[in-house]
Amino acid sequence: MRKKCLNSEETEVFKEKYPVSSNQELAETFKMSVTTVKNYAFALSLKKSPLYLANVKRIASQKGIKARWKR
Repeated sequence: MRKKCLNSEETEVFKEKYPVSSNQELAETFKMSVTTVKNYAFALSLKKSPLYLANVKRIASQKGIKARWKR
């Protein structure tokens, strides 16, 4: 498998989008696997924003409630 390399412009866009975008969206945008997105972010020491994480947890919580109380 070949390694995906981003040029400097793409890297800057990646750095801007990573904290507020899902890994799946980034993988589709940059035509790479989700694992590559995670590895690339780790190499650049990037983290998801607290606001993004809170939103993801809220959505997951709502889905869990719907699944538990489904009749």
